[in-house]
Amino acid sequence: MNRDDTIALHLILLAAGNSRRFGTNKLLYPLEGKPLYLHTLDKLRSAALRFLKGEIPSADSCLWDKLEGTDSSSAEGSAISGGKDADGQCPFSNVCIHLYVVTQHEEILRQLAFPENNRDVLPASIEKRFSFQPVFSPDSQKGISYSIRTGITAACRQDECSRDRFLFLVADQPYLKESTLLSFLYAAAFSSKSTGCVCFGERTGNPVYFDRIHLPDLLSLKGDKGGKSILKKYPGSCLFFPVTEALELADADTPDFFGD
Repeated sequence: MNRDDTIALHLILLAAGNSRRFGTNKLLYPLEGKPLYLHTLDKLRSAALRFLKGEIPSADSCLWDKLEGTDSSSAEGSAISGGKDADGQCPFSNVCIHLYVVTQHEEILRQLAFPENNRDVLPASIEKRFSFQPVFSPDSQKGISYSIRTGITAACRQDECSRDRFLFLVADQPYLKESTLLSFLYAAAFSSKSTGCVCFGERTGNPVYFDRIHLPDLLSLKGDKGGKSILKKYPGSCLFFPVTEALELADADTPDFFGD
C-alpha cells in the first residue's frame, strides 16, 4: 500500500475511568450477558470491519442527508454520495483502521487476552489493513487527558499516512448504535472538516475525531480535561454529526442508569 495516499483511522476506545459515581468498576457491569465495555467494543470492531469490506451505510442513515464538509469532488466523496461498484459496495483499499483499547484496569486487559475477544478471522483483502491492540494506562487514574495521551502515543507508533484521523470513544455508552459508528467512520475518513463529533440537537457527545494537525492541542490537555475544549477552539472546523436518538449519547455514570 502506498503510504502517500493512505488514510489511517486510529480508533481509541477509552475504557479507563475511575467510576467514582458508580461505586464500582462500571465497565465490568454485566449488561445483557457481557461486561459494559464490550458492548461498545464489539460494535466498534464490527463497524470497522464492515467499513473495510466496503459496506456503505444505509440510505436512511444520517450520513446521506445531513453530512457536511465532505469533498464531493473526490472519488471517496462521490462514493459516499451514492456511487457503488457492480456489487453495490464501495471498497476503499487505501484506508486502514487501527483499534486501541486504553485501560488502567488489569481485569479488562485479562479479558481482552481471551481469544474470543481479540481475534478476528479476516478476509485476506483487509487482513493487513486492520489491527487491534489493548494498551495499559496506569496513569489514567489521574484524569482523562492521560488516557488520551496514552492512546495517541500508541497510535503514533504506526507509520504516518497522508491523512491520519484520531477517533476517541468512551466505553460506557452501551446504546450507541453500530450503524451510527459505521456512518461516523465514513465521516471521519472523508470529511474535509478537521474535527467532528456526534450530536443530538444542540447536545454534543462522543465519539469525536481529530485530524493529525490537532495533536499538539490534544497532547497539551491536562488532568481531567478532554477534547471538547479543542472542538470549541475551532468551531468552524467541526463536523457536527447528528444521531436520531438521545439515548445513543447517554453514558452510564450511576447504577440508576440501569434501574438498579
